[in-house]
Amino acid sequence: MNSKTIGILAAIIVCSVVIVYVSDRPAESADPLLGTPVLPDLKNRLEEVREVDIVSREGDVMLALREDFWVVANRDDYPASFDKLSDLLDNLTEANIAERKTGKPEYFDRLGLRDLDHQESQAVRVKIVTGAEEPLELLVGKAATNREGQYFRFTAEQQAWLMSTQLDVEAKAEDWLKPTIINIESERVTKVTQTSASGEQLTVVREGGEEENFEVVDLPAGKKLKYGTVANALGRSLVNVRLKDVKKADGFDLSGSGKAEYWCKDGLVIRVLAKEMDGQYYLNFAVDTDVIEEVAGEASDEQDSGEDSESELASEEESDQISLPEEVATLKRDLDSWVFEVTQFTFEDFTKTLDDLVEEEEEPAESTDSQ
Repeated sequence: MNSKTIGILAAIIVCSVVIVYVSDRPAESADPLLGTPVLPDLKNRLEEVREVDIVSREGDVMLALREDFWVVANRDDYPASFDKLSDLLDNLTEANIAERKTGKPEYFDRLGLRDLDHQESQAVRVKIVTGAEEPLELLVGKAATNREGQYFRFTAEQQAWLMSTQLDVEAKAEDWLKPTIINIESERVTKVTQTSASGEQLTVVREGGEEENFEVVDLPAGKKLKYGTVANALGRSLVNVRLKDVKKADGFDLSGSGKAEYWCKDGLVIRVLAKEMDGQYYLNFAVDTDVIEEVAGEASDEQDSGEDSESELASEEESDQISLPEEVATLKRDLDSWVFEVTQFTFEDFTKTLDDLVEEEEEPAESTDSQ
């Protein structure tokens, strides 16, 4: 065996020893924070949450618990979207720390985590207030690319992290408003009157049951509807009406508004003022309380007289529908004090005229004299 072969064997032996040594060494400990909750205390404190503040350079929103429901405090305590708030808190509860990122502030811009006092900051600060305890607070940055998660850091620390989920944290108050203004199914509506700001009135009624079509009252002679069910659109105006923003009705100038009235088969009457102003579209809703009190009184008399059979009472107890007085109380709470900004498309549902329902009149053909 020559010296060259001996050298090769020696090298192999040395490499083997190194490999065995390295493999026998205990692995360096992994980051102990990876896989742990971003906000470990939140899960046990969810029922104590009283306020959620979301702030960015573009805007801010303060969600606050008032008695037993959530409101957007910087929209005069208008009801908040509970589903959206619930999703945010659930996602924060389930979020884990997925990866340690940079601890150098000069790189925070890449992750959207600059301090909010920087004019180009893209971060959103989320603060959760739970009574006497210290608020839970963090800065949320960009969503990760090509993978799940979102970058964040705690406001008191100069360390960026990646969490395991993404958050919906728009910092504009209008994005957190309860989106549905009113939702009255068209089957309940029996009559609709819409009066334009200029005084032109359109009335449609449904004489039969809820399956019947609406008919135009006093359709002028010679006018023809675009199609047989065109008037049904007015009966659907109150279905899932959604807002863009909301303002206090006090001090809001509603003079010169168009008007719409909706009569329901159970006695509920909804009145609507509709006004366009500076290219924006506004609706104001009111409940006819006189009719409601009369209907509620009649219902009370029927119960006192014992006219309801046992089967009818059982049916009412099993029903999951709220009573008319309860519905009215909720509607008044959500509608009375507000003017709602809506889209032009929604606005037009409350400002129909006869011209919207009838066919355009054909202009007479020009006659030509024969030569």
